[in-house]
Parts: sequence; C-alpha cells; structure tokens
Amino acid sequence: MALGYSVVLDNGTVAQLDAVALEKHCLYFETMGAREGGAAFKIKTWLMNITTSKSGKNYTTKGDNVEFGKHEIPITIYGTPLRDQNGDEFVDEDGMTRVVYMVSSVPGDAGYATFGDAAPDVQLTAI
Repeated sequence: MALGYSVVLDNGTVAQLDAVALEKHCLYFETMGAREGGAAFKIKTWLMNITTSKSGKNYTTKGDNVEFGKHEIPITIYGTPLRDQNGDEFVDEDGMTRVVYMVSSVPGDAGYATFGDAAPDVQLTAI
C-alpha cells in the first residue's frame, strides 16, 4: 500500500493496482554495523530519487504452518543532483556535475538522531 500498488476500498476490501506511471521517491532503511572491538551501531541510509515496481510475492500458508518466502521489489535508483551553497547544481573545476545516489549517517554525525525523519538535502555546506 505504501508504494501505491494496492488501496483499501470503501467497503474495506483491498484492491491491487497496476502502475500507469512510476513516481520517484526516496527510500529509508537501517542496517547494523560493528566497530573494531565489536560495538554494534545503527547505520541510517536514504536511497535518493528512486522508482519501485510492484513486488513479487512468494509465500504460502498451510494451516498452522507458515512458509516464509521473499518479497522482491524491483528498484531503479536515479539519484539527485548535488547542489552548491546557492542551491544551483554543483559543477567542479573540470566542469563535471555529481549525482548523489545514497546518503548515510552513523552515530556521531550531525543530525543523526533525526536523520530518518525526512530525506536529506543534498547541498554542499562547504567545498
């Protein structure tokens, strides 16, 4: 439902939808990392400017037994242009631009506590 491939109708039933056009969005997820010596920490990550297609479901339920399968969701990552301090597309000294595909944050980074609240702004603060 979160990806727009199904909706709840007025009568409470769920309708499956096919996409006519794919809307770009960002995807947030968390993974665990370990520092030298074994201290675990959470890595927070955003994938920038992506499209997702309808998932392929693969699971069965037989009485009291549930066979877990996988949900495969095809993702295309387009990225988003890196911007300079003025909000313009960043261009380096060789005339090259940059596209940001993924932004991650680890404990100790500025804004780590709220990093997952909204997709980050991919604007340089200093060059």
